Amino acid sequence: MKINTLHNLLSKLLIIRYLRSVAFLCAFLLLGFNGFGQTVAFDATTSSGLESVSSAALAVSLSAASGLDVSVDYAVTGGTATGGGTDYTLANGTLTILAGFVTGDVTITAIVDDLLDEANETVVVTLSNPTNATLGTNTVHTYTITDNDDAPTVAFDATTSSGLESVSSA
Repeated sequence: MKINTLHNLLSKLLIIRYLRSVAFLCAFLLLGFNGFGQTVAFDATTSSGLESVSSAALAVSLSAASGLDVSVDYAVTGGTATGGGTDYTLANGTLTILAGFVTGDVTITAIVDDLLDEANETVVVTLSNPTNATLGTNTVHTYTITDNDDAPTVAFDATTSSGLESVSSA
């Protein structure tokens, strides 16, 4: 009888321990790393590309995977380039990184390959208002659109010319 009672007691303890482990695992999978200092931020604070590329992806990452979708707002907050299709297209929006994933991209689209010789131009994008995470260190990214057009040249049409002194212009 003692062996049966001891066996039952040990079985109950193991079942309780097992159930606690299962409960912890379920909570961990449902909640992910939330509440454990998870952050969302750009991977880098700067990047660049030629104006001849059609788009540029600005990588955003979580510090750890989450059991919940994480979203973060982004907005163009400065720079020397002109949006709205003049130099590039990027409307303010929200990036969502799905549960279980750790990366996403804010994509600058329709980078315009114009024929103008101009200085390199920048687009400054800022992250804000995260959901299910906090902002990390790199919340501002500056993308530089590198001009690929040659500088104009000035040259004479002819290497020599002649005319009378009495003529005011040649």
